[in-house]
Order: sequence, then structure tokens, then C-alpha cells
Amino acid sequence: MTAIPELPDLHPVLNRMFQELTRDDGYSGSGPRWVAFLSADAYIEFRIKDGDSGVLHIDATLLNGDDPLPTEGEVLDWVDQQPVPALGVISLISDESDDGSVEFRPLLTFEVGLDSIVSEFIDQNVLPFADAWERRVVAQVSPIEAGAYRLDPVRIEPQNAWLLMGDEASYPTAEALAEMWSKGKGGIFGTDWTAPKNGDLGDLVLCYFIAPKRAACFVGRLASRPFWETDIEVNAIKTVGRHQWWVYLTPLVEIEPIPFSTLQAAQDGQLLLKGRSGHYLHPEAVGRLTFKAKNPDQQAELDRVAQKPVGDTALPEISTITFEQWVQINPALLPLEAKVSEYIVQPLQKLLNLPSPQLRALPDLVLRPQHRVSKGVVDFVVSAAEVLLAAVEVKLAVERPGSGIWSESPDFQQLRRYMDVLNLPGILIDAHSILLVKVGADSPHAEIIRAKATPEDLGLIREILFYAAHD
Repeated sequence: MTAIPELPDLHPVLNRMFQELTRDDGYSGSGPRWVAFLSADAYIEFRIKDGDSGVLHIDATLLNGDDPLPTEGEVLDWVDQQPVPALGVISLISDESDDGSVEFRPLLTFEVGLDSIVSEFIDQNVLPFADAWERRVVAQVSPIEAGAYRLDPVRIEPQNAWLLMGDEASYPTAEALAEMWSKGKGGIFGTDWTAPKNGDLGDLVLCYFIAPKRAACFVGRLASRPFWETDIEVNAIKTVGRHQWWVYLTPLVEIEPIPFSTLQAAQDGQLLLKGRSGHYLHPEAVGRLTFKAKNPDQQAELDRVAQKPVGDTALPEISTITFEQWVQINPALLPLEAKVSEYIVQPLQKLLNLPSPQLRALPDLVLRPQHRVSKGVVDFVVSAAEVLLAAVEVKLAVERPGSGIWSESPDFQQLRRYMDVLNLPGILIDAHSILLVKVGADSPHAEIIRAKATPEDLGLIREILFYAAHD
């Protein structure tokens, strides 16, 4: 059998899917973060979800065939008769043709972990509905273990808590809440909100609404890490710029309002609500609050969501910092790039120079701050024995491109300018991660998530410092 070639610009997970599905379904198209297939039964598009949450979004549009096109009512009647999918939701989608005619089809929407076996998932979740739609009958679905595919952010212990800001325009309606919960039961988290740069998946959030409410009215969790977008319109009474950090949220639980005065007292009087959405709440402040669901039937779910954060509340002593302490530094305690430089970047000089079985004996590394080049000032350069080895750029949170094309990230562009001038590899560091970039590369070749870092990861950094520049 002829091997199916890889698509070089595709995300590795999507390339795996391309290999799995192309033999049975016709390849339709792709981009760095999406790939689509057209089979006899459905048009299926896979997309890596924003927010670096390890989630794959799947839309499977069931096809109508050559028979007379169904009306909107006929599609809705069929959808209403179907069993609730074990994972995802089923709804109606419409497409308008160039001639103005509208075609209605059933749509299955899922969100699964990137490590899911997708071909098996399609067999279990899409094909029964596609077969039922073709015959216009009720789908016969077999029970599946949804937990094998689903990401549940509420199961994650929250590291931190944040106060997200809103006004009367962004206050969820009853209909919006109902839709949020309907999709949430299917494992789909599509509610987005402006957010702090240094939030993390599973963090606790309280949605606070300014005057006239001046109270926190909803509780939820972050269903993604923050991501930078410039084309999402902010739902607000006053004009708000579109250049924002966003997150997806789990379904919001409406609570008895907690007024500003109560929040401020719980925070020992230290609560300023100026600036962008996403104000840090100390774990002890959360522990002092009482959360009561507006709907008593949701109290059990509220208790599951509104957990006291477990993240560290103090920064270690830099002069004696250990690798274990460095790994555990809480991003919420690093509100500025200067703090990332102080507590994340500068300790790396010591950690990389420590003797270790994982690290070969090499010349001691030195970090030089504020290194001037012809196109600006590099935050740091790394050197050994007076030889420059890498350019280091520091951010509170790296602006990751939604398209998956790193050359569209202003932070990556900035690092590449310095790398090109110096002809060196680069390292892009923020409060959460370390991205390693080879000389001339259009994307990082490795990423180290600091909270999960191992001594072997320090070896990866030393490898790029001493070898990548000479590839």
C-alpha cells in the first residue's frame, strides 16, 4: 500500500488524524490548526481550539444526499427525536448558496482531548447519527465512556482565583445560561470572556459586574488558558478595544450576589478593580466567602466548582531557589514581565550550571541583561566563556497565534529579529512556559511547560544553547 504523505504545515495531532482518516474519507482541505474530510455521510472539520487547552473541536455536518432538500422544520423535527449524544450536542445548521437559497442540515459538535483516538471516536459518535439521518429514523447509539474523551476543567484543582469584569451588556440572559449548560453537559465550553494573561486551565473565576450591580454574580472555571485575539468584539456598554486576552469558561453558576464590600473585606481591604479584566483573589479571601446558588438545585455543582485555590501564595527566596521551587512558582504572583525575569529567567543561570547526571559538564552559562543590537534591545543573551549562545525574550504571556502560524505572533517576530541579527538560537519565556527556537526556524521546536518541567528539560535548554546554533 502506498504511504500517505504528511502535510508539513499541519499541527502534529492533525497530521495523525490525516493519516488515520484519509484512507476511508476524502481529504478536503487544511490549515495549520484545522483539517477537513468529506465522506459519503458527513463533512467533518477538526480544529485545534484556542487557549492551549489540549482540546480538539469537531464539527460533523450530516449530508442531505440527492433527494429533495429538507425544510428547516423537517430537520428540526428529526433533531428533536434523537437521543442525547453521550458526548457533544446535535443541532441544525444552515448554508446560504450564491443564488440566495438556504440548505438545512443536522450538525454534530464535539470537543475531545487531543490524545483521543479519532477514528474510533468517529465510528462510535458520528456514524450512528449519519446512518439514522440518511434513513430519517431515530439513531441507535451504544453507550460510550465519555470521560475517555472529555476534558473536565472542574476536576482540576484550581491554582488561583480571579475576578473577571463585566457590565450590564455582558450579564448572561436566562437563555444564554440555558444554552451554556446544555453545551456544557456535552463537554463543549464556548463561552468566552476577557481574562488575565497569567490565568491557567481550571482556575476559579468570579464574574463581577460593575455599577449598578457592583457584585460578583456568577462562578465558573477557566476552560482554557488565556489567548490573545484582536477580532472578537467585547460585549460592553462602553467601547472597549478588541486587543484583549480571552479565555473560555465552564458553564456559569448563578449565585446570590457577593457585593464589592464583602469581596474587599475578604481580601483584607486590598482590592482594586481598575485596568483589564482579571484581578487576583487570594486563596484565603476565597475561603472567607460564602457561595450560595440562586437555584438550590445547583448548589451541589456550585460546591464542586467553588473550590479554594491550592497555588502557592509566596515567592521563594531567589538566592537559595531550588529546581523544585522554581517549577512550583505561581504565575499569579508574577504580574509583570520584570517579575518573570527576576523569578523565572535569572534563576535559570544557577539551575543550568548545577552539576547533574542529566546535564553534561559544560562551561558555566552567564545571563547578560539588556543587550543592545542594531534592531533594539534583547532582554537577555546567554553566553559561556565570552561566546554568545542565545537570545532570550521575556513576556508575561506569549501572544500565541490563533492560526498556528508562529510568524504571525508579534512576540515570536520580535525574538526572530534579535536571533537573525545575532545569528543565534532563541528562547521565548513567559510565566508558564519556555519555547526553544533554532536558528532561522519559523516556529519553536520544543516547549517546556514550567509546572511540569523535569531535570531532563534543563538538558533540552543546554542542548539548544551549545548545539542548535551550529546545525
